[in-house]
Amino acid sequence: MAVTSASGRQVNFYMTNEDERQFVDFLMTTGDVVLHAYTSMTPRFEPVRLLPEPYSGDFWYAFTILNRSISSNLRVRFISQQGYYVVDELNSSVIEFTRSVPETSIKAVHRGRIWADLTWLDNEKKIIVHKEPAFKKWYETIAGWIRRKYIRLDQLEYAGPDAIKLRDEGGALLTVPPTVGSKIYGKLTEEFVDRCFKCGSKTMEHEVLSRFEAFTCKNCKQRVLRMLAKRQSP
Repeated sequence: MAVTSASGRQVNFYMTNEDERQFVDFLMTTGDVVLHAYTSMTPRFEPVRLLPEPYSGDFWYAFTILNRSISSNLRVRFISQQGYYVVDELNSSVIEFTRSVPETSIKAVHRGRIWADLTWLDNEKKIIVHKEPAFKKWYETIAGWIRRKYIRLDQLEYAGPDAIKLRDEGGALLTVPPTVGSKIYGKLTEEFVDRCFKCGSKTMEHEVLSRFEAFTCKNCKQRVLRMLAKRQSP
């Protein structure tokens, strides 16, 4: 578990398809749990019954988890530049679920995570308010399941049983997110260069990698990638 803001918590993990199936099965035993895609063309977010195949469309990568047994607090906001709605994770009682997905070119999986903010901002009173105590307990139940069932690789990283098998058979566990062209989470990356779309922070860290450049928010650690332009032959 890591603190990514004053009240944010996360667990990073590696999952194969089988690990993910078991994880989602466990989620469904913790209450009236539904998953929503992070984005929607309408303000009404419909539950996702089956997680889409990786790399299928634009909105397959990140989801939110809502336990309706605990709270119905699901807030959304409209991104006018892109013409769609997103879940307001900071002010909703949801857990972010960024999937651990396979690499397309080699035998490997990319790292995923669960993340939750345990407080929200009361705009009228201009104060930080704690979310439901049961929400915190529910998050710890899910994070604790990962820590118990998975192999700890580092202070902040865990790998599922099938991901460990993949590694032991010569596969790789990749810390960088998957490369998905100009989109990730279904959001265009252009706005992210100077400002984090999740928390609004302008403290961005820029890193140039082999095939793409990465922009990481120093406040909440949200990260997106942008493909580097191909060099023109002389």
